[in-house]
Amino acid sequence: MQRFRWGPMDRDDQHGGQRRRALLAIAAGGCAVAAAAGAPTIIAVVAPARSAGGDGARYVVGKLDDLAIGVPRKVAIIGDEIDGWTRAPKRKLGAVWLHRRGERDVQAFSVTCPHLGCAIDVAIDGAGKASGYECPCHDSSFGLDGARGSGPSPRGMDPLPVDIAPDGAVSVIFKRFRIGTREREELG
Repeated sequence: MQRFRWGPMDRDDQHGGQRRRALLAIAAGGCAVAAAAGAPTIIAVVAPARSAGGDGARYVVGKLDDLAIGVPRKVAIIGDEIDGWTRAPKRKLGAVWLHRRGERDVQAFSVTCPHLGCAIDVAIDGAGKASGYECPCHDSSFGLDGARGSGPSPRGMDPLPVDIAPDGAVSVIFKRFRIGTREREELG
């Protein structure tokens, strides 16, 4: 029969406690080293997934003096393409229609049709002037203000914010939108 003692530990118990504490310290140290070594890997995997690349950035697309009033002009958006862990410099990310309506009044629209994503063209009337925009794929039409005219497009053209610097540089915040929906929803 074993007896319990309420006094000081005997010598064997003291060594067992020291061994347990030593093993716990080694295990804790090993976990700390593993966490420190694994942190950069976790950051490298998670960071690109958290940063949706490219959309919502401001791009300079030209000078105000290069835009004639009342004449839409299609311009390319050139920038760094970021796809997960890859960065490709100076790529064509998309395009926008710029429409100068006055001295310092410029509208910008995505060239992507809200219906199924085809590229929208400018519509020319019989006199050779721009009368609006049209999608050649499914016959959607839009006014010069981007409003939906006719066809299967569920909404008007997607407007983009424009800024004109004091020196006349025109910049656009480039965004992408979900196609095929009545409500305008930004992607990315």
